[in-house]
Amino acid sequence: MTSKFTYMNPIWTRQVAVSMRQDDVREIGSSMFVNDRDDLTEKVVLAAHICCDMMWTGWCRGEPVWIGGAVPKRPGVWELVSFATDDFHHIRFGVTRLVTRVIIPAVFRGGAHRVYATTVNWRRGGKRWLEVLGLEYEGTQKGSLSDGSDLLMYTKTGEIQP
Repeated sequence: MTSKFTYMNPIWTRQVAVSMRQDDVREIGSSMFVNDRDDLTEKVVLAAHICCDMMWTGWCRGEPVWIGGAVPKRPGVWELVSFATDDFHHIRFGVTRLVTRVIIPAVFRGGAHRVYATTVNWRRGGKRWLEVLGLEYEGTQKGSLSDGSDLLMYTKTGEIQP
């Protein structure tokens, strides 16, 4: 299946957030102050909209199924973020190419010296995917999510641009 990607907009972000995979709901929800699924949707849409310059939408059969990209956290440090619907598996290879060939290189060309992403310890697919993206395991933040799960940190560093 051919992957199609466009820059993110809030309408598409809301569509994906409302239909988010259950594992994404559990992982993202346990890392934010949220009251329920609707509150999680609103906060995810707002966060993605604030950082929309490096956020993308992945499409499958004319529907948005993935939102992801990079968010600046501190000077020179960016976080990779991603959430999707159950149809993500149809475009996962295209998303991987987009992240490795476009998003990460653009962040480093823009002056970043560090890119990181996190995943929870119980998400094996998340760990494998971050390694495929070229990130290396850095460490574990034990019990740091609201449900007591461990948060795993993966990073990629580049040359500091003058």
